[in-house]
Amino acid sequence: RDCSATCLFAFRIGDGLIHLGMLGDGLVATVKSDASVLSLWEDKSRGFSNITNALTPIVSPKEWRYLSLPEEECIAVLLCTDGVADDLDNVDGFVSNFIEAHCSISGMSANRRTREMLEKWPTPKHSDDKTIACLYREDITDE
Repeated sequence: RDCSATCLFAFRIGDGLIHLGMLGDGLVATVKSDASVLSLWEDKSRGFSNITNALTPIVSPKEWRYLSLPEEECIAVLLCTDGVADDLDNVDGFVSNFIEAHCSISGMSANRRTREMLEKWPTPKHSDDKTIACLYREDITDE
């Protein structure tokens, strides 16, 4: 019971799709090639609750949220723990702005900038851990 956890995931297995999903709270989002954002998240706007679904032996398949999209439509994927997601007023705006601000800089610079942002993150609702993982698609041409 003490080790149950929420789960966020994104993967590609060679079937032409990007698979995204979650159990519990947090945020899983993708920016599509048309600049739209698809996201999975737990809406807590009706009040804060510290009870969420977690990975346990009794978890039901209906508690998982899942989506997939063709990999050519996926520009980037962003995963955030609830320590970040719960504080967002505009999920799509945050996702789009984060991707835009970090996609054209080096991985080392993006990591440093993200770490600084998370260390200075205001915590108006809680002090949960704040973790962000981001994946970008990079097209490589054969030369």
